[in-house]
Amino acid sequence: MRGAVADFREFTLEEARATLPRVREIVADLRDAWETHELLSREIHARLGGRPFETLPAAEQGEIAQHLPALSRLKERIRARARELEEIGCVLKGPDQGLVDYFSRRNGEPIWLCWRLGEEDILYYHGFEEGFAGRRRIDF
Repeated sequence: MRGAVADFREFTLEEARATLPRVREIVADLRDAWETHELLSREIHARLGGRPFETLPAAEQGEIAQHLPALSRLKERIRARARELEEIGCVLKGPDQGLVDYFSRRNGEPIWLCWRLGEEDILYYHGFEEGFAGRRRIDF
């Protein structure tokens, strides 16, 4: 289980939909930061070539080190945006996809209302223990 039911704010579909303008803005920025962070991380790892940083020539260390502040800023931006989502009460499930879930109930059973960046509305849900692959169209 990803957490006890009591650990999550419970949303109605209407309440979750009301957060979408803000959530969309946060998630778009978060995903951009995530993609840039991943790209920069891959570039640094490629330059390291499996070697410890300390064993690189000073010039290579300097080239890599100049990217570290940007990497730190991106990490903090990602953390800050994730905290904003937590404050709203939704759960970031996939920063790379811009995937967000909202805890809710359907016929008394716990579910996740599921939204992904690029979708115009919250149109899907899945069971509490299921993931994205278990998404079903909202019919309630």
